[in-house]
Amino acid sequence: MKHRAHGHKRRNDFAKGDLVQWNHWRFSDEYREDFRGLRIFDKYVASDLGIVMRVYRSSSNCWTAEVNFLNGSLDYGIPLACLTKT
Repeated sequence: MKHRAHGHKRRNDFAKGDLVQWNHWRFSDEYREDFRGLRIFDKYVASDLGIVMRVYRSSSNCWTAEVNFLNGSLDYGIPLACLTKT
């Protein structure tokens, strides 16, 4: 039985040069102590803007994008389900 790759419906929604937004969880640098005295780092949602360099099918059979973020970093394996077009 043949299965379709994850993200096959969104593969035509993104093209090279599209401006995209990626919302993801990050840990803050500040911590608080819980009732047991353990340090807990708070999480918050970070949003990064980037430009799609290419859309490809990864080795895990998932449609992903190579995105060049505006802060200068390049990320290779962002699934298309995590990106939104702006």
